[in-house]
Formats: sequence, structure tokens, C-alpha cells
Amino acid sequence: MLNLSEPGALIRWISTLESLVVMPQSPMAIVCIDESGKFSDTEVVCLAACMVAAEDAGGLTQKWSARLKSDNLKYTSMKEALNFHGPFESWRPITSELEQKRDTLLWDLAEIIASAPMNRIAVTVTSEKFKQLTGAQRKKLGNDPWYAAFEACIIGCLNGNRYNVAIHADLSEEYSEKCVKLFNLLRARRPDLRDAIFAITFMDDTAMPLVQMADMVSYCGRADATQTKPNRNPIVDRIINLFHSQDSEHARPFYWESGNGLGELQLDSAVPLQQ
Repeated sequence: MLNLSEPGALIRWISTLESLVVMPQSPMAIVCIDESGKFSDTEVVCLAACMVAAEDAGGLTQKWSARLKSDNLKYTSMKEALNFHGPFESWRPITSELEQKRDTLLWDLAEIIASAPMNRIAVTVTSEKFKQLTGAQRKKLGNDPWYAAFEACIIGCLNGNRYNVAIHADLSEEYSEKCVKLFNLLRARRPDLRDAIFAITFMDDTAMPLVQMADMVSYCGRADATQTKPNRNPIVDRIINLFHSQDSEHARPFYWESGNGLGELQLDSAVPLQQ
């Protein structure tokens, strides 16, 4: 019998439950997904997925949180850091010294990502290209490139993987509800996904460092794919170049024109990038 009055009883019960239900099957991985850009108001929509083995997630989270804490920050996002909003509001009025402090922080965080045992995937969709599809084609893809990019992130992470996967997506009033429907659709249409993915949750990125990492990757992915680049902060280009230096493969996601759309995404063969 579970005694809830015993200190830590519920936590130990949850840990036991996880070890009984999940761990014996195969190693567990966590995939965190975040987006940059909205279809309605940006040139490029980018979703990024950061995939880490569950056994590595705790140490990586501690390292990220410790670096933020050294600057008295509880969380970060690229957009807020670059504009001195959110947790960076207290750094105003902006000075060259504070800009350098911010850039040093972002670079240190980027290096944490770059040195981590992590698979990173960035999927970019040009809004104009999506608008050029027929109405029927856009309907098959949920009328928003976000959903196809979300599916591509999942397929990319699971391509050749041996893990049971839990997905943590950024909490979004706009996308979370439809994302659950897409998640169920993917599991119904793709037995390989049904066998590999056992959970999806939505988390406030301010409380989840791994989602903050996906935010940095998606922000830089969108910035890299955007043709108009007025007054872009040099630290963004430095981080983009750091991430690009580790790129190994690329693959083009596609849907068959005669197919049903979401739930049927395919990847052409991944090929090495030309260095």
C-alpha cells in the first residue's frame, strides 16, 4: 500500500513505475521540440528537435542551468536574449558591456549544445513555397507548415534509432491541441512510430532546459534559412557556423502528391554534406 504521508513516497512510486513499464524494453531517449517563426508573419518556419539519451539528460540540464545561474537567470530564449526582454529585462539600460556579457552567455550555451551527446535536427519550410501549394494540398498538411515540420522532426529523430522515445514539445496555445491529434494520427498510420514513441507532453520552455536548447537550434535554423537578414547580430552567425561545423547529413522530407498528407511523410536517402 502506498503511504502518501511518507516523505518522498510518491516520487519513489513514480520512479518504480517508470522502471517497470519503460526501462526493460530498450534504452529511453527524450526528444525536445521547439519552433521559431509563425506561418502567418515570417518568411521561414523552423522546427528543431534535440534528442538525448535519458541517462544523459540530467547532467546536460544541470550544466545548462548552472551557466544561466552564474548570470542570475532562471531561463533563456534567443529572441528575448537578443532583444533584452523577459529575464534579460533587468540588464537594461543596454550598454556595450552588457551586450558582450549576453553574447558570452549565448556562446557558452551554444558550446554546451555542441559538446553534448545529442542528435540535432532543424527542419525549415519557406512560407512562400507552402502558399504555392494548391488548397487541397495545404489542407492535407493542416494548412500550416508547422505540422509537416513537426512530423519531419519526429521521423528524422527515429530514423535508424533504437530507443523508446518520449517527446516534449513547447507549450503552445496555437499548436498543442492539434499536435496531439497529429501524434495520434502518426501512431495510427505508422506502426514503427507506435512502437517507438510512448509519450508526448507539452512543457513551458522556461522550466525545461532541453526545450530551451531546441529554441536556440530552431532560432538559428530559421535565421540561416532567411534570405533577408537586416542587422543580424554577429553572435547569431557565430552560433550558426558552430552548429554547421558539426553537420553530417541532410535529407529532404516529402509527401507523395497522391497520398493523404500528414502521417505519410517520407525522407529521401540521407547523404553526407559537402564540406
